This record gives sequence, C-alpha cells and structure tokens, in this order.
Amino acid sequence: MPVRREFPPGAIETADVKEGRIEPHYVKILMRLLSAHALAEKLTAIGYEHALTTVANAEIRPAIQKNLAEERKHAKLVYHILEELGMNEARADRSMITAVKSPSFEAPRHFAERAEGEIDLVMASISLDMTGLLMIGVKRRRSTSCSRRASCAMRPSSSVRSALTRHCANGCRAQ
Repeated sequence: MPVRREFPPGAIETADVKEGRIEPHYVKILMRLLSAHALAEKLTAIGYEHALTTVANAEIRPAIQKNLAEERKHAKLVYHILEELGMNEARADRSMITAVKSPSFEAPRHFAERAEGEIDLVMASISLDMTGLLMIGVKRRRSTSCSRRASCAMRPSSSVRSALTRHCANGCRAQ
C-alpha cells in the first residue's frame, strides 16, 4: 500500500502544531525527531570541543573551531524550534535518555566521550556530517576554509591518511 502524504513539504507551521491542527501521533514523532537531531548536534559540538585539546596538528585547528561553532549553532537552532513547539532543551534531552543508548547514537556519543586525535576527527566528520548531508540529498563541496595544506573531512592530511591506512591494515580494530 503506497504511503499517502497528508501535507506537502514545508506546509506545516508552528501554529498548526500549537493549535492542534496536526495529528497528535505525528506531533509526537516530530518532537522526538527534532529532539534526537538537537542532541546529536550537541554531542557533536562536545566532540569538536574535545578535539581542540586532543588533535596535535595545528593546521586543522581553524577547521575544528569552525565546525564547533557550526554544531553549536545547529543545536541552538533546533532547540529553538523545539522551544517554539513547547518543549525546552532539558525536556528534549530527557526524552532521548533511552534513544541515546541505541546504536544510532553510537557515533555522536563516541565522538563526544572518547574521541582522540585526527583519526577520530576524520571518522566523526565522515560518519556525522557526511552521512547527514547524504541522507537529506545534499552533495558536499570542498569548503573554502579547507586550504591546500589544511585537512578537512573530504581531504584528510597525509598524516591522517597514513594513520587511517595503518589502522585499517590492522583490521580497523580499536587501538
């Protein structure tokens, strides 16, 4: 049976949700999706903050700082939307207590809690940023802040490439 779309993309406004014009089950799912998105952004920001203290390559520090600022901004925007819909940040985060322990949160949780060095930074960029963009159909272009000599998620520095190669040659086992 084909899925029937009740609303065209971009047709639902905050007022529709607040005034009860949207089916309650749909609103519940929407709030959970937004809460999950906000928490993933927050965990990723924590990971970039941690990366500032664990990545030795000074050339990529500006890229890390840029990514940290972007992730904080993204989290703030999603939490603002949730607030408009009647759910504050603490309540949104509490609603994700069980979900954050699931496999779908493993990458942001690992990055926030245990990531160290350039390999984890590259893997986080790929698993968090790239997959999110691919899921929504956005093709990522090389960033203008990613100079020829600096590393970024799409073009890791030679030291990161060689470290990744060694890591995967050992069966991609945690070291």
